[in-house]
Amino acid sequence: MARPKEDQALLQRALAHLGKADRDIGRAIAEIGPPPPRGRPATFMALLHVIVAQQVSTHAAAAIWRRFRDRLGGTIVPAGVLGLTDEDFRAAGFSRRKVEY
Repeated sequence: MARPKEDQALLQRALAHLGKADRDIGRAIAEIGPPPPRGRPATFMALLHVIVAQQVSTHAAAAIWRRFRDRLGGTIVPAGVLGLTDEDFRAAGFSRRKVEY
């Protein structure tokens, strides 16, 4: 797994390549700088957020997350998630495929 310093170097190389390949993007990077980092911590909560948000709108993901959190009494911990049934996940808005995850 790459370290943050290596990740930053890779990002800089990728942005330089992208800037050369697309003049408009190159100009934008030169004028306003590179995009801010958007990393996620390697935690259980981050994994759940990624699964919920995958291939749905931000609004839909937020609604699913609220229903999911509410089913767990407002506190999301691994033991609570393990106690949910497939029907609980589906009622919160998870697709059948996401329930399998």
